[in-house]
Amino acid sequence: MLRVRSTATIARRLLVNYRVDPKGWRPAPGAVPAPTVSGGVGGVCFIALRHLRPAGIPLRWGFAARTSLHRFAVSETTTTPAM
Repeated sequence: MLRVRSTATIARRLLVNYRVDPKGWRPAPGAVPAPTVSGGVGGVCFIALRHLRPAGIPLRWGFAARTSLHRFAVSETTTTPAM
């Protein structure tokens, strides 16, 4: 498998945290084992990248990308050991 190292500049990063009601949250259908919310905290991180390109390529060939990442503090409901 070919692995390409890339470089970029973080133009913007915004982290938004919020409270999650553990009783109102449901896992995605088919999630095995079904996780449960612990701590009642969730968050979204918005990231804007500039000059994204493979390492060694000049800046003018880079492009921009925007993405978001979601996170929840979860714990497993079963005691099955991780593989």
